[in-house]
Amino acid sequence: MDNCDRVGPAVGRMVMDLLGSCPELKVIATTRKALDVTAEHVYAVSPLSVSSPAPGVVSEAVALFRDRVMALDSRAHLEVGAPEVIELCTRLEGLPLAIELAALRTRILSVPEILTGLAARFELLRGGQRDIPVHHQSLQALLHWSWEQCPPGEQELWSRIAVFAGSASLDAIARITGMEPAQAMDLIESLVQRSVLSRTTAGKSSRYKMLDTIREFGTLMLHSIEGERSDAIVADLRRRHSAYFLQLVADADREWFGSKQTEISADIGEEMANIRLALENGLRDDEQIHAAAMALADLWFYWVGSGHLEEGRMWLEKAAARLAAIDRLPTARFLCIRGWVLLVTGDPGEAERQLMAGASLAERDGDEGADALAQAFLGALCGFAGNTQACTEHYDVAIRLARRSGDSCMLAMLLVHRAEILSVYGELEEAERMSAESAAICESQGDRWCLAYTLWVRSLCAYFRGDMESAKLLARDALQLMVQLQDDLGSTLTCELLAWATRVSDPLDALTALTATGCYWNLTGKTLLGFERLVHERVLSMAELQANVRPADRLRAEDAGRKLAQAGPSGLASGLFGHEVLPLDLPDGARKSGRKAYLGWETLTRREREIAGLVGKGLTNQEIAGTLVIGRRTVDSHVASVLAKFGVRRRSEVAAFLAKSPVEPGGETVSSGESEGRSRRRDLP
Repeated sequence: MDNCDRVGPAVGRMVMDLLGSCPELKVIATTRKALDVTAEHVYAVSPLSVSSPAPGVVSEAVALFRDRVMALDSRAHLEVGAPEVIELCTRLEGLPLAIELAALRTRILSVPEILTGLAARFELLRGGQRDIPVHHQSLQALLHWSWEQCPPGEQELWSRIAVFAGSASLDAIARITGMEPAQAMDLIESLVQRSVLSRTTAGKSSRYKMLDTIREFGTLMLHSIEGERSDAIVADLRRRHSAYFLQLVADADREWFGSKQTEISADIGEEMANIRLALENGLRDDEQIHAAAMALADLWFYWVGSGHLEEGRMWLEKAAARLAAIDRLPTARFLCIRGWVLLVTGDPGEAERQLMAGASLAERDGDEGADALAQAFLGALCGFAGNTQACTEHYDVAIRLARRSGDSCMLAMLLVHRAEILSVYGELEEAERMSAESAAICESQGDRWCLAYTLWVRSLCAYFRGDMESAKLLARDALQLMVQLQDDLGSTLTCELLAWATRVSDPLDALTALTATGCYWNLTGKTLLGFERLVHERVLSMAELQANVRPADRLRAEDAGRKLAQAGPSGLASGLFGHEVLPLDLPDGARKSGRKAYLGWETLTRREREIAGLVGKGLTNQEIAGTLVIGRRTVDSHVASVLAKFGVRRRSEVAAFLAKSPVEPGGETVSSGESEGRSRRRDLP
């Protein structure tokens, strides 16, 4: 039974009557909305895939486009791997009718011309074959056919939800459209059943998404129905949308330093499409431009902490230009955050100008928080330039202001920044003291981002002392947190340090890592933030490796590094240093007890159990390699995996667990609550 949409209730009754008399009967019904009968099993038909499933294999969407083009003209030549063909199918969102209608246009237009025409897609995508239903002869007719089946409440939500970008939560939809949550929930459920909306999940929350084509049609219908009122309605929706998401950013900044850090970072990442739209609309609105500029400063943890520096720099420059155009002054905090982003993206001259302006404005307004930021980053500039006295003076002022303000996040951050500079200039004891103070603040608040940098500084101190084993252990701990928090800058810094520390023991891995981190520094424009001492260590390490590694091996390592760089710092961490990323949302009790409750012994492979047993006996990785007659790097990778699966950081913690839970020769743990000889769990194949 095809196209049951308009007669769904009648079809449902008929099907149930038939099944009552013919229990073996099977019915396949196609419909935009489920029949809602007890025997129904719903299978959602998604749009065609637009990404290639494997190299050399075209996607479903591209295959349909190719077949329809060839059906129109057997002499036609279509390069299915061409970027414009893939872009066309992607922008058509894998919708079969849209792809078929676009293929019809190839009789008179090239694919690039069709792409250009998608700016008015409903005018372009029409003129279907004469022998198909009218509502399949144009994209607009098909959507209008679906629109007419919706009652007024659903039509209203459809037209107003078009204000969103990407997906949205129930709370956002209800608040921005001005509906009660219960009313919004019922209407959303109906639109999901009609396939106007699709439901996705992010963590533990549901989100609702509308294809761009359906979104554009909703906007078109809003203007068609509301007429002259439509512009005012759209403007009001945009203001509501901007206000909601700019406030979301402000709340996230206020609560980010603490136990909710991971959850907040994930939420902001999920909402970035809507946040970008809110920023765009807010910067165009004279009444909301101040809130938009504040939000850009509040997003510092996303720009700096999650590896989106270039995007942050672009938005901050855009906001500064817009403020200047309407003769409005930015806030001191905005200037300081912009200076910070400029500093770490390699523009110290402009960074200094922004920070000096921020310090002056903060002093005028009595804004001690912004003044502390300005003083700290001016200190960092002096530190990069080798002016240690000025660096110390600026940081002393900044830390004093941060202590007085009572801002734990700022104090912890400035302490670790200062410690980083101290370690570079050889003041290792003071660097470790400040790192310890910062770490204590982080642990008391549940912070992990700043805590990761305290580990990085301690690793740096160990490296400069010549304690390479401690440097590697601490760097691995830092890297675990940084990768989990998607901090690309911190992950790259830590991978760099791990490469220096392993250049003697594992020269090929070190060269691979330095090649990969070099690609990142080339993108950011400033190698190692401009620290001359750190740049010197990189140059020294590269010189040693290029001198000691055979030319053929060097070429292979450099090629591997360039490939790893494409996967980003997290790919480098997992691909080279055997770093498995564990989820962060583990119960505190599980973390404190080694997190055995999360993964532990039962998830190890047979080889990992064998190696874990030897770790428990106190063997080094080299001794394990000799015992099992396998490569040292293979052992390193397995040991890293064992530590990750146990959720611990020290080999001694694995040994302690094994001491309490003896391992049989077969690699299985005996549970005291079971009969002798019975294993608790067998290895899976």
